[in-house]
Amino acid sequence: LPLSVGVGDGAETWAPMARAVVGGMTVGTFLTLFVIPVLYTMVAGFRDRRVERRAKPEARAVAAQEAA
Repeated sequence: LPLSVGVGDGAETWAPMARAVVGGMTVGTFLTLFVIPVLYTMVAGFRDRRVERRAKPEARAVAAQEAA
């Protein structure tokens, strides 16, 4: 992080690369912690609803009665 600020000898040469690294790590962390789990949850929900729709009507009626 200090390198991306541009303090010290030769900082004007290394600062752009350091900023790219810091930005990449920030974006990668955000994707790993937030975006990927949300997408996984959405896909799992779609899959569960699709399996439920394909279930026989009798099975859905029994499941609805058990849930109530």
